Amino acid sequence: RSLQEWVTTNLLPTAQSALTYITSSVASVLVFLYNFLVGIIVAVYALAEKRDFISGAKKLIYVFFKPRHANRIIDTSRHGHEIFGGFISGKLIDSIIVGIICFVFCVCTGMPYPLLVSTIVGITNIIPFFGPFIGGIPTTFIILMVNPLKGLIYGIFIIVLQQIDGNIIGAKILGNTTGVSEFWVTFSLLLFGGMFGFIGMMIGVPLFSVLYYLITVAVNERAEKRGFTTDDEFYYAVERYDDETGEFVLRTDDAPKKRLRRRFRNRDINNKK
Repeated sequence: RSLQEWVTTNLLPTAQSALTYITSSVASVLVFLYNFLVGIIVAVYALAEKRDFISGAKKLIYVFFKPRHANRIIDTSRHGHEIFGGFISGKLIDSIIVGIICFVFCVCTGMPYPLLVSTIVGITNIIPFFGPFIGGIPTTFIILMVNPLKGLIYGIFIIVLQQIDGNIIGAKILGNTTGVSEFWVTFSLLLFGGMFGFIGMMIGVPLFSVLYYLITVAVNERAEKRGFTTDDEFYYAVERYDDETGEFVLRTDDAPKKRLRRRFRNRDINNKK
């Protein structure tokens, strides 16, 4: 009787839970493989017809938009393609190199789980700025749980590796593909990472770079229409704008002397001349 109760109250529920978990896991893996296979097929077809897609898209843009707006859309698309293509391909190559270096180090030093650790480090390295911390901290903790001494050695290695990657490997591969400062890189990671999670952190920097480019072009065009300079550094020395003279009044405290001699008139003043 006690055996029957144990089977009824313990064994059967546990087996049912395990069977449900295994079934859901297998189903998830099959769905992932199916989506991955479909994605590859669609990508191959899209690449094969890339020329037709580009031709049709340009035709639609020039038919439905004015030439000036159509040129802006094409130019922005081309600029965005350069940014996304250069950033994604560069980060993938950089991450593969970092993952391989990490794997070789882990194998040579006898670190536990070398393939798992190097894979995590390589994948998370795709994320700018925060990627090394996201991948380095948990992998260091994993090794610390197995061997504290090796975990300490691995942690030091990860710090050195990320410094080399950030200053040498990544800098050589990526260069200035995004065209935004470190502040905007951090801002875009926090913004798009909070909105879209891991995917947002990967595409946040190039996406924000495209938006930054659009805003910069719009502001510069507006400045040129008003007869103002597009030089960003010039406005640091501006105190105010004099409506009577049509000139910028520059600061006299710490502004460079060269800036003090520069005067920029608006379009109306130039037209009167």
